[in-house]
Amino acid sequence: MSLDAPVPVADMPSLGMAMGGPLAGLSITAMLYGISVPQLVIYYRRYPNDPPLFRYSIVLLWILDTLQLALISSALYFYLVTSHGNYQALLKFTWTLRSQNTVSRVIVVGIQALYAVRIWKLGRHFSTVLLWCSYLSVAATLAVAIYAIYASYIVQNFQSLSSVSVPISTVFATTAVTDIVIAGVMCFCLHKGREITRVSSTIKIIVTLMRLVIMSGLTTSVCSFLVLFSIIAWPDSLIFLAFDMIISKLYMNSLLAMLNYRKIPTELAINLGHPVSTPGSEVIHLLP
Repeated sequence: MSLDAPVPVADMPSLGMAMGGPLAGLSITAMLYGISVPQLVIYYRRYPNDPPLFRYSIVLLWILDTLQLALISSALYFYLVTSHGNYQALLKFTWTLRSQNTVSRVIVVGIQALYAVRIWKLGRHFSTVLLWCSYLSVAATLAVAIYAIYASYIVQNFQSLSSVSVPISTVFATTAVTDIVIAGVMCFCLHKGREITRVSSTIKIIVTLMRLVIMSGLTTSVCSFLVLFSIIAWPDSLIFLAFDMIISKLYMNSLLAMLNYRKIPTELAINLGHPVSTPGSEVIHLLP
C-alpha cells in the first residue's frame, strides 16, 4: 500500500500497539547503555596493555552502540513528536530504523567474532573440532545478518514486514544458536583449565568465569528467542522491535563484564601456555 493513499480508519494502527513496544525498548536500551559506560571506563583503566585488537575493537563497538541508541531515539522522535497526530506516518519504515538494525547486526557479529578469537587462544590447546564449530557458527550469523540487512532495505512500510519475516526469524534463530555454541565451547575450555590446576583460588575464579559465560549466553539467547516469539504471537505489532533494540546492549555489557573479570593465578597461565612476566607474578589475564 502506498503511503500517499489514504488508509481506512479501521486499518489505522493503534498507537500503543505500534509504538508501545519500541518506546519500552528505548527505555531499557538507554538503561543498559548507561551501565556499559562505567564498564568501559573500568576496562581501559584496568587493562591498558591489552592487545590492540581488543582495545580498538571495544571502543569501535562502543561508538556503534552509541550510534544505535541515537538512531533509535531519532526514529521514535519522528513517530511520536514530529508526526504527532499523523497516523499515516506510523506506517512508514524510516531510514533510522533500518540503520539501527544494520548497526545492531554489526555489533552482534563483531562481539561474537571477538569471542571466537578468545576461543582460538584458549581452545587450541584442547579441541580443534570445537574451535571450528564456533567459527562456523559465527560465519553463519554473519551470512544471515547480511541477508536480514538486505531485506530491511526492501521493506517500505510496516504493513509489508510480513514479507521479510523469514530473514528476520532466521537471523535471530541463528544468533541464539551461535550464542549457545560459543558459551558451550568457552565453558569446555575453562573446564579443561580447571582440571589442570590444583590451586583452590584459581578453581573458584574459573567457576565464576564459567557462570558468567553461561549467564551471558543464556541472556542473549533468550532475548533472541523473545524476538522470534513476539513475531509469532503478535505479527501485527512492533513488540519484536523492543527486544531487537535491547539485544546489542546485552552483548556489549556481557563482553565488558567478561573482560573486566579475568584475573587468575600464574599456575594456570603456565599450563595454558600463556607468557608470564615474572615467576612471582600474582595474576595474569585470562582474557584477552
